[in-house]
Amino acid sequence: MIYLSEKLIEKNEYLNAVSNLLEALEKSNTSFRFVHNTKDIWMRDFMPVRTKSGRYVAFRYEPSYLSGTPELCTEYQRDISSQLGISV
Repeated sequence: MIYLSEKLIEKNEYLNAVSNLLEALEKSNTSFRFVHNTKDIWMRDFMPVRTKSGRYVAFRYEPSYLSGTPELCTEYQRDISSQLGISV
């Protein structure tokens, strides 16, 4: 399963790229799903990571350039965990 930020389909500037991506995913029979309530398109910044043991771990993404702008930061537990049901 590949998770994509809903922000990708909200902004016209990404529509062509997203269309190509979704077409490729469908052709390869790769499951995907859009995640709501993300603050950014970059899921890698806040999604949990599956370890070798099969458990998931979460990391806190706090880059200095976003300091003082919490409205631009997605926090997995607070913002999107209820949609995915992945325990970290």
